[in-house]
Amino acid sequence: MATVHWQKSWIAIGRDKNICYREPEKAALIQASACLIVIRAKNITAVDIADLITSHINRIYRFIKKNNAPFIAGITRDGKITKYPL
Repeated sequence: MATVHWQKSWIAIGRDKNICYREPEKAALIQASACLIVIRAKNITAVDIADLITSHINRIYRFIKKNNAPFIAGITRDGKITKYPL
């Protein structure tokens, strides 16, 4: 999982969509006031993930600015971002 500090929140990028269902991980996310972006694509390589992030980085930053941390959101290959309930 990669992390970047954004103003007062941490941004983490990962591939585990099931984190939404694990209470200890959710509690840590909430305590850290972090933003988690989950890659929602099957059979995606590391190069594809890097391309996805760089291609949609402005969309990701706009989404983070509009949504208060903490949160979990998924991003698809086409750049669609969906926020998941904590």
